[in-house]
Amino acid sequence: MEYIIGGKKYIQRKLVLGQVQQLLRLIDGVEIKSPDTLGIIAALGDKIHKALAIVLIPEGVNVKDKNIDEIAEELAFSIEPELAMKVVEDFFVCTPIVSLFQGLNSIFMKIAKQMETQLSNSSASSHKETSQKEKQSSGG
Repeated sequence: MEYIIGGKKYIQRKLVLGQVQQLLRLIDGVEIKSPDTLGIIAALGDKIHKALAIVLIPEGVNVKDKNIDEIAEELAFSIEPELAMKVVEDFFVCTPIVSLFQGLNSIFMKIAKQMETQLSNSSASSHKETSQKEKQSSGG
């Protein structure tokens, strides 16, 4: 998706991992009471410009090379509220955040299950060794 903001062209596309990490750091501790566009904008408060700077990429700039603070400052004084709302709405079209979190949850569940299996196997073999040592020491 493309936007003209302050005479510059910005592009929004599906997030890459680095952008996801930047957003997660930005929203750490933010309480979103309403998961709609206005609720998200309200929850972000003065962080909205930085969030927009994370998801928007100036035309011709590599996503990893962009200066988020500089872009956030530009956006703060050039993006109209209606367009900011559109960018947030488009974000959910570009980045299926729910499926991303479901995928992460699935991965964490698999890891937890593997750890549980390893722990129970370790515990069972440790218990078996302890039982054998007890038998040997008691003459059994």
